[in-house]
Amino acid sequence: MKTEATLGQRGTSFISIMRVIAAFAVVVIHSRSFVDYDSKIYDFIHICVLWSVPLFFMITGYIYLGIKKEVSYDSIKKNVFRLLILLFTMGVFYALLERVFVEKTINANILLYSIGDVFQGNTWDHLWYMYSIIGIYLVLPMFSAFVQKDGKNIYIILFLLGLFRIVVPEICEIANVSCGFSLPIGEYCFYVFAGGAMYRLGENRAKKLFVPSCVALASVILIIAVCMFTFDITITKDYCYSYVAIMTILLFIILMSLKVKENNFIKSVSECSLGIYLIHPFFIHLLVKLFDIRLVGTAQVVSFPLACIGIFALSYVSTLVLKKYVKII
Repeated sequence: MKTEATLGQRGTSFISIMRVIAAFAVVVIHSRSFVDYDSKIYDFIHICVLWSVPLFFMITGYIYLGIKKEVSYDSIKKNVFRLLILLFTMGVFYALLERVFVEKTINANILLYSIGDVFQGNTWDHLWYMYSIIGIYLVLPMFSAFVQKDGKNIYIILFLLGLFRIVVPEICEIANVSCGFSLPIGEYCFYVFAGGAMYRLGENRAKKLFVPSCVALASVILIIAVCMFTFDITITKDYCYSYVAIMTILLFIILMSLKVKENNFIKSVSECSLGIYLIHPFFIHLLVKLFDIRLVGTAQVVSFPLACIGIFALSYVSTLVLKKYVKII
């Protein structure tokens, strides 16, 4: 996000790289609209980049539960208002597009219904992140105070969230049983606290874990491939599954341990990452629904990566243009 981009603190270069990679991975996931949804290959690609949005949550945790020693409501209120404005601006626009597309007309009633759609969360699917991140910002001051009071607290809550929000629900789903135990904290908070824990891990220790993390990440991807292509096991696509949490944390460690110099282009794309996230579905829907563009045949090996790069580039350029006139994006 723009407000997190100019930290001038430890870790800013790899955070910029993370934002760029995460934003592109989100585009890859949603660009699947161009292809056949029954393809195992695209299932595999989709699953292997599910770390995209969790990585954004971990970045938030790294900054607000790590770099920033104290978080107050005064310090985050601008972020919250900015995100709310963006949510309603983009949400109403997308909800309006859907209604116009279905009803083939536009009037004042449709506009009012579209505003109501945003309140109800009935807009384009990718905006779920905006609702979640706004909620996380609202509880960040409490999280920060809890963590700063005792450094061990972050590991305790991280363990509890991992156990009751990821591991136990996953085991219960596999065993087809229910569990009455839960935590009254959103599951995406696990990634926020994991980001704070990564700050405490430190870059020097992360560098020592670089090779093991690379091996572990490659092993997870290999296991996923074997399960899908050899044993024909269906793997659930969910951001809060154990394999996604493992991949996200490992990738965070790998990127944190790299020595990367932040150039102007990377910094620019990083500052546009939220805009890219918000805008890219517009181009995908436009091409798929209006122009009925689909990628078929063996040419997908080339056309799909090119489509992802093209959508990403269009979204980046559009965000740059909008930033000149709309300062909140």
